[in-house]
Amino acid sequence: MTQHILSLWIAEKQLEAYLIILLSLVINNKLLFMLRYNNSPAKRLQLLSSTQTDQNFYNAKKAR
Repeated sequence: MTQHILSLWIAEKQLEAYLIILLSLVINNKLLFMLRYNNSPAKRLQLLSSTQTDQNFYNAKKAR
């Protein structure tokens, strides 16, 4: 019985992890879509400033 409960708990945690990964991919894809189809540099900078990594990427691309 304990083994069955443990397997269900592990399956639940795996499902949570998959859902978090899926959600992060959806959010990332939405950000890329908004950046691609938004021509205003100020709005692009506003979108990219949400994370430091994206900001560094934007600055490196801008410097080229």
